[in-house]
Amino acid sequence: MRCVIITAVCEGGLTSCYHPEEDDFILCADHGWKLALDEGITPDAVISDFDSYEGSDLPVKCVMRHPVEKDDTDTMLCVKYALEHGMKDILIIGGIGGRLDHTVANLQTLLYASVRGAKIEMRDGNSRLHMLSAPHFTEITLPACEGYTLSVFAVGGECKGISERGVYYEIADTDLTPDFPLGVSNKITADKAHISIREGNLLIVESRDN
Repeated sequence: MRCVIITAVCEGGLTSCYHPEEDDFILCADHGWKLALDEGITPDAVISDFDSYEGSDLPVKCVMRHPVEKDDTDTMLCVKYALEHGMKDILIIGGIGGRLDHTVANLQTLLYASVRGAKIEMRDGNSRLHMLSAPHFTEITLPACEGYTLSVFAVGGECKGISERGVYYEIADTDLTPDFPLGVSNKITADKAHISIREGNLLIVESRDN
């Protein structure tokens, strides 16, 4: 089962980046429930502190309310819910753009899930983000997409043994550190790109060219 987390902000709208699958479990973080309902998607559950919602009722069957003063973001609460219920295939819709601090928090949330063995992706109409974390997920194959740039970044420390094939700047058994953006602005030149790591955590970003 894939857990799809719809956040409050999604550049380009849901239809630009979300293609429903039959067994999707839909979680909405904060105002994401409205984005879902506007597109005819009924959430399985909504998790939020509802600091941006003044109503008393939501047209959703399962609503989990949390206090405004808490340690977790609403998106992190959704990710923790997914992991606690055995859902290790997670897709976050939105979460990029809007407030910069929220975007950074969501990047940390990707890492949180990945180091705990989840296959996780975050996307909107302009970007697709993936996380590799050894030893759980050490490789990924990405199809070429016209008009997109491919970048890779070490997060949480040094990432070792990185290989990229099917791209303009190919590398093999290369190390990256989180304090120098050497992996920015590459291009997929083959039908597919193959990216792998040996140790550490690698953030992979596909960005639409402006």
